[in-house]
Parts: sequence; C-alpha cells; structure tokens
Amino acid sequence: MWCIERERQALLEFKESLIDDNNLLSSWGSEDAKKNCCSWERVQCNNQTGHVLELHLDSCGLRGKISPSLIELHHLSYLDLSGNDFNNSEIPKFTSSLSNLKYLILHSANLSGPIPFQLGKFSHLQYLDLSWNNLEPVQNLEWLSHLVSIEHLELSNLNLSVANDWLKVVSGLPKLSELWLSNCSLPLITPSSLLHINSSKSLTYLDLAYNPCINSLIFLWLNSSTNLVFVDLSSNQLKGSIPNIFGNMKSLEQLFLNDNQLEGGIPKSLGDICTLHELYLSSNNLNGQVLDFFHNLQGCAKDSLESLHLGKNQITGPMPNFAIFPSLRELDISNNKFNGTLGGRIGSLYKLEYLDIRSNMLEDVISEAVLSNFPNLYLDLSQNSISGTIPQCLDNLIAMAHNISDVMTNKYFIWNGPEYSFYTDYGSYSDNSVHTIVGWKGNVYDYGKNFGEMRSIDLANNKLTGNIPEGISNLIELKALNLLGNMLTGIIPKNIGKLEQLESLDLSRNRFSGSLPASMVGLHYLGYLDLSYNKLSGRIPTGTQLQSFDPSKFMGNAGLCGPPLIEKCLEDQTSIVGGSKNHQEDRDGGSKNHQGDRDEFWKCLYVGSGFGFAAGFWGVCVSLILNRSWRHAYFLMLINLKDWLYVTIIVHTTTLLKMFYSWRLSQLQ
Repeated sequence: MWCIERERQALLEFKESLIDDNNLLSSWGSEDAKKNCCSWERVQCNNQTGHVLELHLDSCGLRGKISPSLIELHHLSYLDLSGNDFNNSEIPKFTSSLSNLKYLILHSANLSGPIPFQLGKFSHLQYLDLSWNNLEPVQNLEWLSHLVSIEHLELSNLNLSVANDWLKVVSGLPKLSELWLSNCSLPLITPSSLLHINSSKSLTYLDLAYNPCINSLIFLWLNSSTNLVFVDLSSNQLKGSIPNIFGNMKSLEQLFLNDNQLEGGIPKSLGDICTLHELYLSSNNLNGQVLDFFHNLQGCAKDSLESLHLGKNQITGPMPNFAIFPSLRELDISNNKFNGTLGGRIGSLYKLEYLDIRSNMLEDVISEAVLSNFPNLYLDLSQNSISGTIPQCLDNLIAMAHNISDVMTNKYFIWNGPEYSFYTDYGSYSDNSVHTIVGWKGNVYDYGKNFGEMRSIDLANNKLTGNIPEGISNLIELKALNLLGNMLTGIIPKNIGKLEQLESLDLSRNRFSGSLPASMVGLHYLGYLDLSYNKLSGRIPTGTQLQSFDPSKFMGNAGLCGPPLIEKCLEDQTSIVGGSKNHQEDRDGGSKNHQGDRDEFWKCLYVGSGFGFAAGFWGVCVSLILNRSWRHAYFLMLINLKDWLYVTIIVHTTTLLKMFYSWRLSQLQ
C-alpha cells in the first residue's frame, strides 16, 4: 500500500520547515527506499486508499513553524503536535480546511497569538486540546458552540477571565464528557449567569481547579450532573458546608475539594458512594469531632476511601480506628487537633503506603506494630508529642530497604491508583494527587501522590528518646531522614554510610554524642546536613562533601573540630604551634641523648683512670723502694724536669706579656 504522491510531498515540505534535533523523522525522505510515506514513522494511512489519516508527532523535540503544506492532507482525522517548540508562532488558520479532523492536540507547543475563530468550523471535531500555551486572552467562547461533536475539551492555562459566556457555552455542548479548565482565571459565577442553564448530564470528568473566582454557586450547576466520575474543584473559593449533591453521583471515583474554605463536617451522602476511591478535603476549615466524620463515612464507601486526605483542618478528638477502611493506601490527617494514642489503631491496614499524622497533639509511643504491619509505609509523624524510642524494626520498611526497581515491579507492592496529566510549557508530566507534604533539605515541599522516588522518615519535633536503631542502615533507598528536635542520645550509627541514596539528613537539636562515623564519606548524594546542637566530638571526616556545608550546621557541638569549623583539632594545633617547637624538642632531645653518651664516657674514663693511676702509682713506688739504682735515677729525673718547667714557663710568660703590651699600645694610638 503506497501513499498519495501529493500528500507525500506535503509531508516533506512540512519536515523542511522544522528542525528535528532528535532525528525522529529520519525515515521521512525522497530516496527510493523511503518514497512510501505510509511506512514513515508516526504516520498512519488508510489501508485501502493510501490517504494519510493520522500524524502522531507529539513530544518529538521539533522546532520551527507549522507549514501550510498540511492543507493537502484532506483526509487527515488525527493531528497531534503537542510537546514541541513552535517558537511562539500562531495557530495556523489553514487548519480549518482540514474538514475531516476529529482530534486536534496542540498542548504545550509554545504557540502564541489568538485562537482562530475558524476552529469553530470543525463540525466533526471530537477532541480539542489547546492547553498550556502562550495564547492571547480569550474574549468569548462563542466559536466553541459550533463544535457539536466535541467530547473532550481542554483549555487549561488559557486566560478566560473575560469570557463570561463560558458556562453557557460548555453547558450547550451536547456530547461534552470531559472538561478541563484548570488555572483559567474563570470569571465569577453569579446567580444571573445560572439562569436558563442546565448542567451537562454527559459530563464524566470535570476539572475547574485553580480558579479563584469559582464560588459555591458551582454546586447549583452540578446538581444534575449525575454521571461524573472525576471532580476537581480544588484551590477555589468554595465556602459553607459540603453539599449533598455528590451523593447523587453514584459513579464518582475521585473528589478533590481541598484548598477551599469549606466548613462543618462530612455529609453522610459521601459515605454512600460505593465507587469513591479518593477523597481530598485538606486545607479547609472543616471542624467538629472526628468520630462524627468517620461515622458518616461508614457506608459502602468505607470498603472502596484508597486515599483519604483531611490534613490542615480543625478536626478534634481522639485517634479513630482507621481499620474500618481496609483498602486505604494513603492517610493524611496532619495539622489537625487529634489527640490520644496511635499504637494498635491501624493494625489491619496492610495496604497502607503513606501515613501523615504530623502536627497534631498525639502523646503516644511509636508501636513496633506500626512498622512491622506496614512494610511499605511512608512515615511522617513529626510535630507531635510522641515519646518513647524509635522501634528497632526499621528494616521492615520494605519500600526503603530494597532497590526501587524491585519495589515498583510488583515484587513487594504496586501502585495502581488513577492517574491524570498536567501540562506545562516544557511538556507534560503525570501526577496522581494534589498534595503530599514532605520535609526535605530543611524546607517543606509539596509533592504529588506519585512520590515513588520520595522515601523519607520524618519524626521531627517530638519527644523521642534512646538511640537510632542500627537497622536504619539497611534502608538503602532512604532519601530523607529528619529526627530534629527530639531527645535522642547515643552515637550516630557507624554504618550510616550504607545509606548511599540519602540526600537530606537532619539530626540537629538532640543529644547525640561521640564522633562522626567514618562511613559518612559514602554519602555522596547528601545535599542537606544539619548536626547542630548535640554533644558530638572529634574530627569531622575529611576528604568528603562534609567540608562543603555551612559551619552553622555543626555548631553547638563543643567537641567537634576540623573543617569547615574554625576550631582546630588538638593534633593540628600541636603541629601548627610547634613546627619549630617539635624541631627544638627533637634537637634538645638529641642533645640530651648526646650529653648522656658523653657523661657515660667520662664516667667510664674516670673509673678506668683511677684504677690505672692506682696500679701505676703503686707499681712505681714498689719498684723504687726495692731497687736503689732506679730510685736515684728517678729523683734525678724529677730535678731536671723541675728546672725545664721553670725555664719554659718564664720564657713563655715574657713572650705573652710583650705581645699584650704591643696590642695595648696599638689600641691607645
């Protein structure tokens, strides 16, 4: 099956107008072996006619402009140019001539200028995505009303602040099932704007997040939208109580109402949604007793609430028994007013992978069961009053103790939650949720639920005592360990260097003692370190990145020395002060050694001389006494020697006096 020559030439012209840095269009050519364009990469043709039907050119790294030669592809039904860089060029008006087009995907393509009203001529268009570009503010959406076949509409990150007709237009699209309008600055909904507007019963996916003017009147528009599966109204201006309308959405799987100003409790109608997998209500003003909250969720939804996020509210009361949610994978009740105990309350939640209970008023100890029963747990219990010791069974945290490839390939567990995509000017990325807060490198960061690479233990600002368990060195995939602000003692585990993936380590404001383990030289990825205000001592291991950290991260440890601190270690002080001192000591020591040798020599000499003198004296005396002739000769020799000595002394003394007088006279002259 060969392509149409006219269409082949059009594709070659299209390629000529682009820069293909990645050479992904290398199969597009005019050589004999490449003349059949139906065999080219990312091109699909009709098997019978040879006409080009689809171009899948997303995320190819293409640069340049969109050539008008595409107008020759009269049978084209699918065009995806997303994730490329068209250098702020405009959306071509000629695309309106592609009358058979059903899918037009241009998100994240660095396009600018106005949206051409000619797009309204695509009567067959089913899928339109213009999101995350640099397009001009849209004055109105009247052109959209002609797209009677549209099913998926995505205009996220477009400026629709003056498009007051948006609600009327989208409500009038009879087949619209997916509407994505996040971060569009949608205008304020007023009671008058809702007149004569019925909610769309065909909608299944609705994303209106990050629109500060969206208020609680949106609930009136959704009142009859009973087929919704996904609803994201996060980061808006929703106030008042959570309405009962969601109870009518019997197919609802994901509901995001976080980052609003909602008050009160959870309506019982939410607990009756048997399909509800994810419920995000964090960062609101919800209040009341936690037991009331969980009582209202004990309908059939309790068997399905995989993710339950209630963080940053005003919920009070003792820790509830979360075991009523056997399918729970994520639980966030952080920044509330929970009190009481934790141990034994979540013993049957074997699927739990993420637990965030920080910033409450818990006064419990960390039960061994908390870790041993939840081997895949991501743990954040910081900002409480938790006491006791850190459990010894840390190596039961499988997700942190095994290579990530083993974990994510279902050797230990698998993440199978729903996923949806966001798009930016630099391409697309996938995320599973809205908020996962992680204490990281001395700051607090907001992660999505797809935090597979984010393995952390955060027990900061509690009342923990005792040592760091040696088992922590087995968590080889751990990336962040935060134990600051406790009362921990003992030494830093000597094998902590086995945590080669560690990027953030905060042990500050505890009572650790001893020296820093030499194994810390193995922490090659460490980007944040704080060991301040402990009782550590000794030299900071040198030759590692430890010397690159600010000295303040080691302060408050009177015994620590060496770079990056200005405090010198004792051996360094000795060598500095006394290069010369050591040399002098060596010299003096050498002198003392030589002096000792000389003293020993003279001592031996004197002793030997004494014995020799005695032997010679008495030998001579005995000989002189016994031999008369020898005696006379000896005394005659002494007399002659006396006369020689007298004359010699007189002569030398006279000579010396003459020399002295001559020198003195020369000095006076």
